[in-house]
Amino acid sequence: MGEYQEKVETLKTLKEIAEKLNEGMEMKETLHEVLQMLMDVTGFHSAWIYFIEKDGSYELMAEVSLPEALAKHQKQLMCQNDCYCINRYTKGSLQSATNIMNCKRIETAIEQKLGDTEGITHHATVPLQACKRTFGLLNVAAKGKVTFTQEELNLLESIALQIGTAIQRMKLVQNEQQHALLQERNRLAQDLH
Repeated sequence: MGEYQEKVETLKTLKEIAEKLNEGMEMKETLHEVLQMLMDVTGFHSAWIYFIEKDGSYELMAEVSLPEALAKHQKQLMCQNDCYCINRYTKGSLQSATNIMNCKRIETAIEQKLGDTEGITHHATVPLQACKRTFGLLNVAAKGKVTFTQEELNLLESIALQIGTAIQRMKLVQNEQQHALLQERNRLAQDLH
């Protein structure tokens, strides 16, 4: 496949990702599908998304193709303890796509002999944000890959911006639905009195 054809395929996939994010209503399912599409277009091995609160608490919202060592015990290592990227995020020092020099969770997996890390030692980290609000992080890794090109980081930032905008939209819809449900409950309670 020539360079021109590769660019056309990348643009086509970016369009499909944008459409999926625009249509998506169920947060985790949509994010998982988008990560899979991202893996297909980039050739990266693994990706995962954390939602992170201001107090530093976090939730693994979506993941694709985690190496065995990180997937073990219902992804326990991914859902507990701190890590370099989340620490930097909560300190406000992650503003753009960043090459993380190593992954603390992979280091822990190796130390504890939790299984195959499938050649992953590093990952790129990209903040998920929209309209000056931040929601969490997109992390992307590939076997044997220790740095990411500026072009790759630009692509990841573009996709992260789309994801952040979609998250904001889905959260607004969820809030509206919860508000409508609360109003309906209040109306029913008044009718009962």
